[in-house]
Amino acid sequence: MSVQAGAIGISVVYRVYQADGVTPMNLALASVKKLIFTKPNLQTLEVTASFYTDGTDGLLKYTTATADDLGPYGTYQVQAYVEIPPNYKSKAGVALFDVLGNAA
Repeated sequence: MSVQAGAIGISVVYRVYQADGVTPMNLALASVKKLIFTKPNLQTLEVTASFYTDGTDGLLKYTTATADDLGPYGTYQVQAYVEIPPNYKSKAGVALFDVLGNAA
C-alpha cells in the first residue's frame, strides 16, 4: 500500500491474526481496539480503530483525519493493540507501508 503524505480520508486496514500467523482473530468482543503507527521520524501515533466489517474477520481500520496523520513521507510501521475480556491484552505483528512525498 502506498499513499501520499498529508492525505485525509485514507482508510488504513489491518488484519489481526492468531498466534499461527494464518488464521484471522475473531475480534467481535474486543473492548479496546487501537492502531499504533510509527512514523519514519520515530514519532508514534496511537489511534482508536473500528471494525472494518464486524470484527469476526480480524480486520480493523482507521481513517486519516488530519494531514499530520500521514506525515512526513517515508516507510511507516503499523500494529494493532486489542483487549478482549476477560483478560486478553496484546499487540499484533508489525506491518509496513509507504507514504510518498509530494512534488514541490
